[in-house]
Amino acid sequence: MDASKIINELCARYGVSEEFGRRIQPLVERADKVRPELKKRILEMVERSFIEEARRQKECNPIKNLDPAERKLLSTVAAVLHGWKPPLWLSHTKEKGDTKTDDDPEEES
Repeated sequence: MDASKIINELCARYGVSEEFGRRIQPLVERADKVRPELKKRILEMVERSFIEEARRQKECNPIKNLDPAERKLLSTVAAVLHGWKPPLWLSHTKEKGDTKTDDDPEEES
């Protein structure tokens, strides 16, 4: 059993960070050294951990799950309500020629 392959597959399947996977990997490596029924239980527990981490990340960052059109709409509403313009690095749907943001220095007249 290749623990790093299992971890990479679980990270990809559930969309969790590789850092989370690296923290869990020693448990997967140890599971390979125990009796089969215990190994199965450990791997099930590991997968449940990935499922829970994916759920937690989704709850903590609902914007991550928006498509580009929804993200642009949210940014537009925020700009209207709060006078806020997202920095370029945050904008995933930057319009051509639209380079001005609140974190750019204002030109003085």
